[in-house]
Amino acid sequence: MTAKRTNPNQLGMRHFVTYISLLRAQWDKIYDGSRDNAYVYQRHIEWLKEVVPADRLVFFNVKEGWGPLCKALGEDVPKDIPFPRINDSKAIDRVAEYHIKRGLARWAVVFTVVGVLSAWWFMRV
Repeated sequence: MTAKRTNPNQLGMRHFVTYISLLRAQWDKIYDGSRDNAYVYQRHIEWLKEVVPADRLVFFNVKEGWGPLCKALGEDVPKDIPFPRINDSKAIDRVAEYHIKRGLARWAVVFTVVGVLSAWWFMRV
């Protein structure tokens, strides 16, 4: 039997709380329970430098676009493909707004059904 593949964009927020809890537990173990983002970032960079060979490790600022990345990979900069900018704050806001509206719509349906059934029940009695 094969596992059903799910499009990650369709998973919704159902498992988000569990994901965050597991991520927090893992980070507490790796980063000594620190909630200091600067410390965690620096510690992660140190870890990368420890486990990834220097000739295979590339650091670049995504704000600089294709140039530094293509240079590190020895590739030409794509002329007809814009650098993807899908994880910016506007994109995150759109995803959050979508899931909030979706959740509110579902609750509206639940309350409507409960209200209609309650009214029907009281009218019968």
